[in-house]
Amino acid sequence: MARSKKFNLIKPLRALSRKDVLSEEGDWALGPMLNQCMSAEKIINELGWHPDYTSIVNMAAE
Repeated sequence: MARSKKFNLIKPLRALSRKDVLSEEGDWALGPMLNQCMSAEKIINELGWHPDYTSIVNMAAE
């Protein structure tokens, strides 16, 4: 209820089961339901990416 008030929603938010969402919206709804969190370690290992700066102190010194 607090989020409904914060975002001025007319109806309160409701949590739907995965099964209900898929039956209402179809297979496209699988995408937003995926766990899309990725750690920096995984990005480095799988993509070979490295940050330009690893410390705000080093960044400020340049």
